[in-house]
Order: sequence, then structure tokens, then C-alpha cells
Amino acid sequence: MKRIIQISDPHIVAPVRDAPGLVSGRLDTSALLEQAVARIADMLPKIGPVAALLVTGDVTDDGG
Repeated sequence: MKRIIQISDPHIVAPVRDAPGLVSGRLDTSALLEQAVARIADMLPKIGPVAALLVTGDVTDDGG
């Protein structure tokens, strides 16, 4: 069975100077995406081979 992992709507915001970009002034979506990818990497031995990783939805928060 082929497995596909999907990450949806990460809403990444570019950093501003030396500070992380925050969605609504509160969420560091870049850090949250890094945590999600690390969690997926940790789970790969249990999941088995993955055919694809899809990133869908609003990838950036500013439409850029």
C-alpha cells in the first residue's frame, strides 16, 4: 500500500528582521511546521515507506 502524507494550510509568515513572522501576532507557523516535519520524521519507521508528501491549502499567510 502506498502512503501519502498531507500537511495542510501551514500559513507560513516570513521572518521580520531577526524575529519570527507571526500569524495574527501570535503563532510562529514556521516553528510549528518544523515541529510537524520532525514528528513525521520520527514516525516514519512506524509508518513505513511514503510515496509522497503533499503541502496544500494556504502555504503562506500573505498570498506571496
